[in-house]
Amino acid sequence: MKDFIEIKRICDSASSISTTVIDDFLLHYAAAKDNLAREFDLKIASYRHITQQTDVSWVRLMKSQYIIHKVFKADGQLRKYLNHAEIKRRPSAEQEFLKEQLSTPWRFCFSKIVGNPALDFYQMDDAFSGDSFLLYSKSITQTLKEQSAMLWFNLIAFNGICWQTFGPLN
Repeated sequence: MKDFIEIKRICDSASSISTTVIDDFLLHYAAAKDNLAREFDLKIASYRHITQQTDVSWVRLMKSQYIIHKVFKADGQLRKYLNHAEIKRRPSAEQEFLKEQLSTPWRFCFSKIVGNPALDFYQMDDAFSGDSFLLYSKSITQTLKEQSAMLWFNLIAFNGICWQTFGPLN
């Protein structure tokens, strides 16, 4: 039996450092450094008729998810950023966290829940590959309190033990 208390501790630690280094710093750094915010705006411009009917906060969340995916995906911007002075000035724990992300690129995944072994933990099956994985997500738990879903589309990151969601849930 898995020790979900220990796994949750690891997940919460990853979430905490992610908030500091990704949400509070890297998101804004990448948006400015490589014009990723503008790139998103240009790509979504032809869908303005849809985004104008959508809550502005939702569009901002999608933009954040787009930018972070460009950084952490396979062959993304992360490797290049690790050599930048701004990153090297970050605390060593943040630099180590970022280096660890190189070993397992972040990815978008269509998946379905096949089990709920503990609070906020979900056994997921990738809808395309059929691979099974453990996912930690407080947001999925909250979403399921309000509505049901058969298929999830999430940006996921590996923390060394299990996967975690990043950004809006679809």
